[in-house]
Amino acid sequence: PNVNNIMTGIASAAGLTGTTATIVVTFSAAVADCAIGVYALYNLASTTPFAVNGAGQQSATSVSTTLNIPSRAIAIAAISNSGAGGNTTVSGLTEDVDVDYGGDTAAAASLERMTAETGRAISASGLTAAWAMSVASWA
Repeated sequence: PNVNNIMTGIASAAGLTGTTATIVVTFSAAVADCAIGVYALYNLASTTPFAVNGAGQQSATSVSTTLNIPSRAIAIAAISNSGAGGNTTVSGLTEDVDVDYGGDTAAAASLERMTAETGRAISASGLTAAWAMSVASWA
């Protein structure tokens, strides 16, 4: 989602080996700042996500969405808001990182070994700001 130029996304790459990788982020237009989080997912049934979703809010204290979860799944969320110095609280997944960057705040969350669930609620809250959140699950 893109809300007031606050964006999130989740990308994946299959077939990587070894313990290091070079990640290059390329934009088609000027960008003021960028934060990335990296997760390594092993032994997936498929590298294609089982489900994806996203949400955005303008001038709000939170953002929320739902995500379908397959059995024995992992889910990941990418969250960003336009408020500097904020402390993001994530519900529905375990918050892994919360960082200020370039005047904005980014967070990432995940949960593994999940049981199957339809419409799992995932939300993030904090400062009044523009919010964007992307979520994905894999079996």
